[in-house]
Amino acid sequence: MEKRALIGWYTQTAPLLELAQSALDWGMPKAMVNSWMGQAQESEGVGITVNQDLSSLRLYTHKRDGLAPEQAGEIVFSGFKCLPNGSVRLDEYQNCGDLSEPSNLAFASANSQHPLWLEQILKLAPDHIPLMFSRINNSGRHSWLATVRHANIDAGLVIGPIYTGRKLLHIAGGIDAAKGTFDSFYIASSPSEVVRFIKYNF
Repeated sequence: MEKRALIGWYTQTAPLLELAQSALDWGMPKAMVNSWMGQAQESEGVGITVNQDLSSLRLYTHKRDGLAPEQAGEIVFSGFKCLPNGSVRLDEYQNCGDLSEPSNLAFASANSQHPLWLEQILKLAPDHIPLMFSRINNSGRHSWLATVRHANIDAGLVIGPIYTGRKLLHIAGGIDAAKGTFDSFYIASSPSEVVRFIKYNF
């Protein structure tokens, strides 16, 4: 299991220059950092992700403000990724509506090793809360992402008891050229836990 920490900000309060410099210091190509910075200026939110052995770093932009679920095809997330195998890739997440839509649920279930997670999310999520569903289709990745953080679902009721008390944020699955078939999930953590995670190798 690959463990990662994702830290996000609203763009207007984000330390953009510090994030860009951190990515450059880590080894992300300057052209990729510049591209992220350009998109960040027009985004609602930004983020940075590192894995526990610091072999991968990713910068994200999030552009969902005012986007209706039915606006299919719009890019809602962009991931500027330096992967553990040394490759770099831009992944664009296209809005496909809501996880509950039959075609989206069928695609996610067919591209997940844990389809019961999806069924449990739909049982627990309030009917009035949207579960934004997006997809990536490029030469490096064929996958889906469901953003479920607004539903306030306890991850222990979906992923397993060890995560009881943790808010489930995102869940994803598919096929990645670098790591093969995968399933992933993000849960909420405290600032102190993130600091301990990052200090793991120091």
